[in-house]
Amino acid sequence: MPKSDQNNEVIVVDAAEVSVENQIGIAESEKLRKQVLTLRDTIEKSYYGLGKELRRVMDGRLRDGTPVWKSWGFVSFDDYCERELGFRERKAYYLLDVFASVENGPFSEEDVERLGWTKAASLAPLVKKGIITQNNVSDWLDKTQGKSYQELREITSKAKSCAAKVASEARSEATKNGTDPDKAVAEAVGKISAESVDIQKSTDTIYMFRVGFHEEQWNVWQTALKKAKDITGSDKDAWLVECIASAFLAECLNNRDDMLEVMLSRLEEAYGVKILAVNHSGEVQHCHEDIASLADRIQ
Repeated sequence: MPKSDQNNEVIVVDAAEVSVENQIGIAESEKLRKQVLTLRDTIEKSYYGLGKELRRVMDGRLRDGTPVWKSWGFVSFDDYCERELGFRERKAYYLLDVFASVENGPFSEEDVERLGWTKAASLAPLVKKGIITQNNVSDWLDKTQGKSYQELREITSKAKSCAAKVASEARSEATKNGTDPDKAVAEAVGKISAESVDIQKSTDTIYMFRVGFHEEQWNVWQTALKKAKDITGSDKDAWLVECIASAFLAECLNNRDDMLEVMLSRLEEAYGVKILAVNHSGEVQHCHEDIASLADRIQ
């Protein structure tokens, strides 16, 4: 069996183990390489197609078993994404998830196109978890329509927490009754609705501003914006501006502890996570109130 390519390890593959559908000739692999680059340059219109071709790059093997990305001179798929495509592996996996949610899941290409790739990627984990299914996909899409990227991240986090609780209860009940626990879990998780995770329309005040740029300033801004997009995987300008401004403040403010607190709190809010940050001396610098007991054990 192939070895994992995590941590930039070289994959060793027996050519006899390569499935016919994943075999790619040298000429075809070069064509695939050019196609991915073309799709990358038009990502806002071709994210589904890009995800599809990235799957071929990840799984594709030459007839001797060599991964196609290795034949192009890269040490791993992640290395290929960063050096060839110019974005971090997380963004590649987001695109792969979007493709899988259509290829093996309930979304249609039209659904993905309407959502946009960042929003589709934020909902893709719910497809993986069996929360969004063919039976309820229309309801989920209706209830999440008009939501921002950050709101969808919060929805995803709440739905996953709800699914973990529901799955545990369903498995326990099935074991007690002598029925199939996996089937019980799938049925219970698939019944989670958009309403059950308390989706609320954002009522935040929206502020607008306009600013003019000289050409050199415009080039600097575009470079910063592209970098923020690559790092965050988001295409929402307001969120990207906040990320850029926060990075600048982190470098300029004297009170770095306060800035760290602000940035980590914003990350918790945006990604629906709870962060415990410890410095090199073992001192807790930030701790979400829900996991304060962890901080007590560390100290």
